Amino acid sequence: MSAIPVLVEAAAPPEGPLLAGRYRLVELLSNRCGLERFLARDESLESLDFVQLVREPLPPGDDLPIPGDGSVWPSLAWEERLRTRCRHLGLPRVLARFNDQGYGYIVLEVPVGVNLWDAWEDPAWPVAEKFGWLIQLADLLQVLHAAGAILENLRPDQVVLLPNGQVVFTDTGNLLPLPVPADVPVLGTYSTAPELLTGAWIDARSDLYCFGAMIYALLLGRELTDLDFHAPGVPKSYLERFPDVHPHLGRLLSKTFTADVDRRFPTSEGGAEDPSGFHELIALLDQCQRTLGRSRLQIAAWSTTGMVRTGNEDAFAVLKNSVGGQDELSDCALVLLADGMGGSAAGEVAAALAIRSVHETLGSLPPFGQFGLEPGTPPVIPTPQSYRTKVVDAIREANKAVYLASRQGIGRRGMGCTVEVVYTDGKHLVIGHVGDSRTYRFSRGKLTQLTTDQTYVNRLVELGDITLEQAEVHPRRAELQQAVGGWSDIDPQVVVSPFETGDWVIVCSDGLTGMLKPPTIQAVLERSNSAESAARRLVNLANLYGAADNVTVVVLHAV
Repeated sequence: MSAIPVLVEAAAPPEGPLLAGRYRLVELLSNRCGLERFLARDESLESLDFVQLVREPLPPGDDLPIPGDGSVWPSLAWEERLRTRCRHLGLPRVLARFNDQGYGYIVLEVPVGVNLWDAWEDPAWPVAEKFGWLIQLADLLQVLHAAGAILENLRPDQVVLLPNGQVVFTDTGNLLPLPVPADVPVLGTYSTAPELLTGAWIDARSDLYCFGAMIYALLLGRELTDLDFHAPGVPKSYLERFPDVHPHLGRLLSKTFTADVDRRFPTSEGGAEDPSGFHELIALLDQCQRTLGRSRLQIAAWSTTGMVRTGNEDAFAVLKNSVGGQDELSDCALVLLADGMGGSAAGEVAAALAIRSVHETLGSLPPFGQFGLEPGTPPVIPTPQSYRTKVVDAIREANKAVYLASRQGIGRRGMGCTVEVVYTDGKHLVIGHVGDSRTYRFSRGKLTQLTTDQTYVNRLVELGDITLEQAEVHPRRAELQQAVGGWSDIDPQVVVSPFETGDWVIVCSDGLTGMLKPPTIQAVLERSNSAESAARRLVNLANLYGAADNVTVVVLHAV
């Protein structure tokens, strides 16, 4: 790849007076066939904003600002005609036109925003937003194709994200006319389609190559180098280098960043509708936008009587659903955990009744009760907001069921239990909580307790009356302020949290947290390579330390 010629190197601009009384040349950006592009300052403004000046020599005696009809490339008239045809927000705007010292000029804005490199690498931006930027770029390329232009190359540093979310090219100097003239001088780069260098048949599919090259670089987190190619213009397959990549991404790169034009989009079925392949590209980007931010789930659950009790009053249930169709795929899970009140008889009955009630209420709703859909019907994935209300209603219904059962001769009067209800769609967590069982999230090296213990001693800690250390040995530390079945009405705590790839979630009874401190739980997760491994290690470690209570653990890992 290093043998590809460079068309022009930037040079210092000539010294001279202000152009049009306001513009000072700063740097020559490029010179293609006599059409020069400069970075310049607008010194008429206090802010000294930067602009881009594009200029060409005027014919002798010609005072027209933009000579020609726009059919000749490269020329100022061609640049103007292209923008008139496109009228797209993704192109830098023309701010002014003028003649000065034998040259015609157009003044283009220099978009001010976040470089695509920096925006893509910022973890604060959701995956859906990032693929929304790519969809904007693909749409802009479609508009350019309709206006008779293609890109010669495309790199992340040529794209800026404005504060309003609009994606804009920073420089249009790499645009070529379509059809491409046979003798056009080409600036060979790692993202230049090989057919542009060899003079083979060129059409809009060349932009698929440079678009794929840009995505390849973004995924690598660096500029492309010789090491990413078998030979000039022949990139190494991303699927071969990274076999664990998300299949949508693997297909995206395989159908764009390939030297073989016939292996790019469109497919044989899509070519009749759009020979450029960009309709199918945008459809795949839209699929990536919907699915890549949703993690696949590993789930494991274990329960033990412990080393002191003779019976296990904990209960749990896990529902996991993978829904797929028309390239849509999602993993959803519902985790239910109840810990019978050890100080009351029939705690195991209360726990079982609560789990059954919540299971019947939520298990019949989408996405768990949606089988038998008509062909072509997309899967129903509830939003966190809609599931928040459902979780609260389900816990209150369970409370009613346990409360009435205890007064109808089922179990014992006064029986009750804690309840944890955790729903995830692979992007978010919705947690319903009553009692002192807990839900933790381990993300980016930090373990966070998402729920609040609804106990007498925790309330004293919140009020500042006692310390955490005192709470651990307080004689009333097991006294709950709220339990399912213990009162005629309850007010469940509800927490909504993000759930990202690499995160762990621990749902557990107080039998685990009574034996293992948070740093120990975190250390187990850091050493575990799967949800099953983590769940077993946590339960076994609690037993090793004496497990004075029943211990139940459900582990979710986003992969």
